Amino acid sequence: MYIVCAFAKQIINAELPFGEQPNRVSMAAWYDILTIGNLRPPLPDALPASLRAIIAKGWSTNPEERCTAQEILTVIDEFVIPGDGVV
Repeated sequence: MYIVCAFAKQIINAELPFGEQPNRVSMAAWYDILTIGNLRPPLPDALPASLRAIIAKGWSTNPEERCTAQEILTVIDEFVIPGDGVV
């Protein structure tokens, strides 16, 4: 679920995670940053509370505390108007 939430963050912000970082790093360095350093990309202030909460839950360091795909879909459904698309 971590990567699903990382993709959600990218889509919502239309940017790359950690895009504010001046230097590009290798995949091995990203692994260390995310797992050992427990660093997470910042979320925008205007992000609705329910999206902020589900993304943060998906980024939990404890895999048992991470959200399920169904929980993510439930939150996303809050932003969809049947027949009209996304709010």
